[in-house]
Amino acid sequence: MIEARWAIRIADDLRRAGRAPDDVLKEVGLVRAALASSEDRILYAAYVGLIERSAALLGDPGYGLKLGASYGVRDVGLLGFITLNSPTLEDAFANIERYVRVTNEGIDAVFEADGQGGTLRFRETDPSLRGLRHNSEQAAAQIDADRFCLRHSLAGRRHMHRS
Repeated sequence: MIEARWAIRIADDLRRAGRAPDDVLKEVGLVRAALASSEDRILYAAYVGLIERSAALLGDPGYGLKLGASYGVRDVGLLGFITLNSPTLEDAFANIERYVRVTNEGIDAVFEADGQGGTLRFRETDPSLRGLRHNSEQAAAQIDADRFCLRHSLAGRRHMHRS
């Protein structure tokens, strides 16, 4: 289960594009009531289905990237709070790894510090969801290292890797 925050934003994007989200929600096993609050929790697989199907309906091959980049770190709930309150980018990535492990059964995240920076690796725990790109691109844009460079200093390399 994950927060409904991003699913709500996707439904809003569908509405703005003149598409009723109810059919898509039903197709992926969700109902409008499941998106009543950004704090509500929905199934991870339903969310991945929603972002993938919506990208196709919107005809936007860069939808995941645009969605992730369209919101600031303060707009992403607890993840943003954790990141902003980490003293370095390395600490932020390590905290993201711990946060994801506790709050999202759909993703495995591993941070590997190497003394000069590090690598944050993440992938879907369900093999049938691997290779679907829009959620991964949304997450990558959301956690984009360049967004944190103004706030955090980290010498050396910064990497994100999707397995």
